[in-house]
Amino acid sequence: MMRISASLVILLMGLIMGCATVIDSTMSEPILDNRGSRTAGQFIDDETAEVTIAVNLKKASQELKLSNINVKVYNGVALVAGQVPSENARQIAEKVATQHRGIVRVINQLEIAGKATVISEINDLTISTQVKALILRDLGRDVYQRTLTTTENSIVYIMGFVSKTEATAVENLVSTVRGVKRIVRVFEYID
Repeated sequence: MMRISASLVILLMGLIMGCATVIDSTMSEPILDNRGSRTAGQFIDDETAEVTIAVNLKKASQELKLSNINVKVYNGVALVAGQVPSENARQIAEKVATQHRGIVRVINQLEIAGKATVISEINDLTISTQVKALILRDLGRDVYQRTLTTTENSIVYIMGFVSKTEATAVENLVSTVRGVKRIVRVFEYID
C-alpha cells in the first residue's frame, strides 16, 4: 500500500510540475490578467463579508438591531445603506464595517431616518430589478456580471469593475428607470 501511495505522489508531482509546460504548449498568446472580474475567492470573501458585517451590525447596539441596514460588498469595498435613528448609530455602523478583515473602504450611505415602509422596500426591489434587466439587455452579460446593484429609498447604488464608457452607459440606463431619485456610482475603473 505504501508503495502505491509513493508512486501516486511521484506521478502527481510530475503532473503538477509539468502543468505550466502543458499550458504553454497549448497556448499561442500569454495569459492576461482579467482585471474586469472578481476571482472565485474574491466573490466568496465579499459574500462572507456581507453576512458577517450584517450580523455584527445587529449585535453592535440595540439601535442598529432595530434599524434597516443593507450591506453590499464588492472587491473589498463595503456599502452600508439604509436608515438608522441617530448619528451615533451611523458612526457605529461604519466602524463595524471598517473593522472587518478584507474591507479596504466603507461607503457609508446611512440616512438618519425611520425605517423604510414595506411599500418603499417593494419600490426599491422593483427599481433594482428593472436596472439589472436593463443592464443585462442593453449592455450584455459581461457588464451585468461585473456590476452589483442595490436600491435604498429610491437611490440606486451601482458597484463593480467597469470601463469609464461602461460607467456612463450604466448611469444613462439607470436614469431612465422611473422612480430613481439619485444614482451613486461606486466603480473601480478597468481602463
